[in-house]
Amino acid sequence: SAPITAVGGVIMAVREDITLSWLLVVIVPLMAAVIGILLLRAVPLFRQVQLKIDRITQVMREQITGVRVVRAFIRSGSERVRFEAANADLTATSLRVNRIFAIAFPALLAIMNLSTVAILWFGASLVDRGDMPIGNLTAFLQYIMQILFAVMTAVFMIILVPRADGIDVRDLALDDLWARIGLVPQTAYLFKGTVAQNLRFGNEGATDAELWHALEVAQARDFVAEMQGQLEAPIDQGGTNVSGGQRQRLAIARAIVKEPAIYLFDDCFSALDAGTDARLRRALRNETKSATVLIVAQRVSTILQADQIVVLDEGRVVGTGTHGELMRTSAEYREIVESQLGAAA
Repeated sequence: SAPITAVGGVIMAVREDITLSWLLVVIVPLMAAVIGILLLRAVPLFRQVQLKIDRITQVMREQITGVRVVRAFIRSGSERVRFEAANADLTATSLRVNRIFAIAFPALLAIMNLSTVAILWFGASLVDRGDMPIGNLTAFLQYIMQILFAVMTAVFMIILVPRADGIDVRDLALDDLWARIGLVPQTAYLFKGTVAQNLRFGNEGATDAELWHALEVAQARDFVAEMQGQLEAPIDQGGTNVSGGQRQRLAIARAIVKEPAIYLFDDCFSALDAGTDARLRRALRNETKSATVLIVAQRVSTILQADQIVVLDEGRVVGTGTHGELMRTSAEYREIVESQLGAAA
């Protein structure tokens, strides 16, 4: 309601007295300047605060759920240091935000109070000359206050908007939820048709250029370019006329074309050789920067750089954290890494 109230206040103030309305030309830009600075400086910091709150919560959850492991390995001291580091990071960012508001709010209040003084000063002269009834002056002052309070409401929204993290998936319709997910299953399946038809399965409006870009990211451009017909090359039912690795890369390209908010890779890199796997993951990191990526993998090298790794043993979660953290706290993860990459990893 804030922008509607502000616009309505401006219209009514101008209709009430055009002579005093020139004050709006000074007041509104001043308020806009203060809010603009808040938007540029405070909103990114509020987003950072939310991420750092998530981080400190994650550290606490890991320490609580893994308390036996922490004690068994005598890591209480290092875990305390890790928590203190996350807490200090959150505190520093929160202080920066509060310092900005410690300046911004007095500035906004100063503008409001000076606006009141200016209106009464110039309005009193008009009333004294008989050019303006005192009732109109009172009404004009109220409209100005209405505008300024609407602006203050918008400032408070700056605080709240970054904390609004979407909709609980349980409240979403299944079609809406799946529309945001790009799935690459463990056993890739292609449909009878052409390469282009399979790639456009999740995005019918994709251009040829977008298809080639997805193929390049998925490390599939070269072999598709060599196929007779290229994008129009025929694909048999199930993709039986291409190799297993080629099917996987085409399935990955199909997910990339969709440009989803969430990528779910269900052990889909296992059919690729190590070199192709490494190039594909490197290209995917740039392509999926603004998306959430979930990877189910048996090959450790696939998930070494993940923000969070969840270790499963016969369906049970036996460890969570980054690669470095799990190497210190999870015997199961350390055993997997050493069996695949050697003790030096």
